Amino acid sequence: MPVKVKVDLSNLKSLPKNIQKNFKAIAAAPIQKAIISDIERGISPVKGKRFAKYSNSYKDVIRGKVTFRKNKQGKTYATDETDFEFMQYGKGISPVNITLSGDMIKSFYVKIVSSGAGLLAFGFKHWLADIHNNQGASKKKVIRRLLPRGNETFNAKISGIIKKYFRLAVLKATKKLTR
Repeated sequence: MPVKVKVDLSNLKSLPKNIQKNFKAIAAAPIQKAIISDIERGISPVKGKRFAKYSNSYKDVIRGKVTFRKNKQGKTYATDETDFEFMQYGKGISPVNITLSGDMIKSFYVKIVSSGAGLLAFGFKHWLADIHNNQGASKKKVIRRLLPRGNETFNAKISGIIKKYFRLAVLKATKKLTR
C-alpha cells in the first residue's frame, strides 16, 4: 500500500529575501575593505587588469623635478617650479596606487540596493575616479580600472570574499528555517 508524504514548502518563500538581507548586512564592509586595500597596494580590483605605470614625465613631477602648468591659451608647458602637493602627501612612484591626497579613496561607497537583481552597488563620488576608470588619465588617456564595467569581474581575491559572504548568508538563512 503506497504511503503519501506531504512536504510543506511554504517557509521557503522567504528564503531568497532572507539571503539578500543577510548578505547585505555582512558583506558590504569586508568587500569595501578588500577593494580599497587592493587599490592602495597598486592592484586593480578588476580581474585581468593592471594599473599602468606612471609616465616618465609624471614621475618627474612626483620627484619634484618639473611641474606642468597651463598658460592663458590653454597650452601646457613645463616649469622647474616645485609642486609641493606631491611632497606634502608623500607620493611615491611605485606602486601605482592612485592615492595622492586620499580624497578619491575616501569617496568610495557601498550602497545597499533595496530592489532589483543587484544587492550591493559600489562606486566613487570623487570626479577623479571617473577619469581613472572610464575616461583615461593624461594626454594618453590611460585607464586604470578601479571597478568592473560591462562583462568585467572582480579579481579572484574579491570574488572569493563575495562568494564567502554569500555562502554565509545562505547558511544563516537556512539555519533560520530549521528553527
